[in-house]
Amino acid sequence: FVNSYSTLTYMAFLKSGRDIIQVTQYCVARAEELAEEGFDKDVLSSADLCYGSLAYSLFIIFASQIVVNNAIEIGRPIATAYVFRLFNLAKAVLCTAKKQVDDVADQTKAD
Repeated sequence: FVNSYSTLTYMAFLKSGRDIIQVTQYCVARAEELAEEGFDKDVLSSADLCYGSLAYSLFIIFASQIVVNNAIEIGRPIATAYVFRLFNLAKAVLCTAKKQVDDVADQTKAD
């Protein structure tokens, strides 16, 4: 949970006004907001429209959660059936081997 949403928290609350690789990050909804405040063209070209990044990150998180949960929902019964099948097969092999050992033991007693 924390790993999924930490980047969203960073983009939404902490990114604006931070210097990353000597470039000040501005997180705005529209580049026009910075133009109205009187920033020059260099700042406007480096302005990050964070809401698009937030929406994309949320899409990735929710889509991956849906895919993983569906895979678990479908895969768990298949894996459980496979494990039980292997367990029953091993049990049958052991019973057959025990029966054969008992038969050999009975034959040696009879001789």
